[in-house]
Amino acid sequence: MHADDLSRYLDSLERDGRYRVIETIKSSLFETTERVMLAADDGTESGPFIRKTIERESGMGGAYERIFEAQNQGMRFEHIPRIVDFYLRDNQIVVVTEYVAGITLLDLVYEQDPSVALAAQVYPRLCDAVIELHERFDPPIIHRDLKPSNVIVAGDAVTIIDFGIAREFKESASADTTQFGTRAYAPPEQFGFGQTTVKSDVYALGMLLYFLLTEKNPSPKSVEKRFKDADIPEPLRAIIDTATAFDPNNRYADVRTLKSAFEQSVLGAGPDKHAATAASRTEASPAPTARANGAAPTGSPVVMPSPVMPPTADAWQANAASRPNRSKALDTLGRIWNILVLACYALFLYGCISTFVERLGGSGPPLWYNALAYLVIVPVFTGAIAYAILDKRRLKERFPVLARPKLWHMVLFYVLLTVFLVLVVRLMNMAIGI
Repeated sequence: MHADDLSRYLDSLERDGRYRVIETIKSSLFETTERVMLAADDGTESGPFIRKTIERESGMGGAYERIFEAQNQGMRFEHIPRIVDFYLRDNQIVVVTEYVAGITLLDLVYEQDPSVALAAQVYPRLCDAVIELHERFDPPIIHRDLKPSNVIVAGDAVTIIDFGIAREFKESASADTTQFGTRAYAPPEQFGFGQTTVKSDVYALGMLLYFLLTEKNPSPKSVEKRFKDADIPEPLRAIIDTATAFDPNNRYADVRTLKSAFEQSVLGAGPDKHAATAASRTEASPAPTARANGAAPTGSPVVMPSPVMPPTADAWQANAASRPNRSKALDTLGRIWNILVLACYALFLYGCISTFVERLGGSGPPLWYNALAYLVIVPVFTGAIAYAILDKRRLKERFPVLARPKLWHMVLFYVLLTVFLVLVVRLMNMAIGI
């Protein structure tokens, strides 16, 4: 190891030692994301910060270095987190960014419900965030992983996070060297059909508009139907359809053109129309679905209800400041509660097994009946009840889909489960003549 390499290695170790890990947010084969605190020489701590450790062999993380260099040269960005540290460690890239307080677009749409009004508030700022990546860097940075969980909203502020697979546009390249991304929001060229360009992020923004209006992840079926949905007014459907064209040449030329088309269709409505009901949206005149050369669809503006503002930035900052202590106490209570619930369920299972063993070889129902009753039906039903009352916050962090169940879905599930088990028990009783 050369002297310079040794010096950099020791420097990286010293930097690592200054950070205290609060929690691991996510971990994969090539990347680990953690929430950390930075310790000063006097023992005080600042933060929190987000630290990403990326394997260099993955080819990821290059965008962070470009952003870090730009920020060190005095550039300031409105929609990109500030990078506070960037260094190499062995075969890894380590990036430390500011912690962005707010709520993900995924959770915002869940909490406020999808609507044209919500899209009118968020979507233009989301376009501005991507424009910042495309126009303030030369060559432009292509994010390549725009999705609801990678957008943070706090009041009027919209911030894009997670630049792990972002790359710079290369004029001479015919295709990307690596294919990553979330399939529902990633364009075809991101999976081997060509090189990603600014139009690749246009595609993802079209899918994000679909999500803002429906709270549904785009699917091949929705693409095949050309996004025909009762929740999407025709002018906005035409915009989504154009933005997500399979051939990049048929998409909007850039994000600025996409934003202009959206504002013309939605924000161009007169002030008196903004108070109209959501039902009146469907009366808007349909617009032709022009696609050639990324032409913007035209037609009557979408009539929308009064906009619903996301929570203010101050409110999110206050929540973020109070969250750690409260979360720690709730986590402790949650663990105690889960231990009690699981202990009771384990005791109940022990009773079921004991009852089954006691009835072996005795008179009464046959073996299959006792096995099905005491080892399957009763444990499944009580297990479902135990799961319902568990503290599932940690589980929801690992599997975000669990954080968004509809109440009627849960009620329907337990009703159907009860009916099913009652029918099974009745059939079992009929089989043995009870």
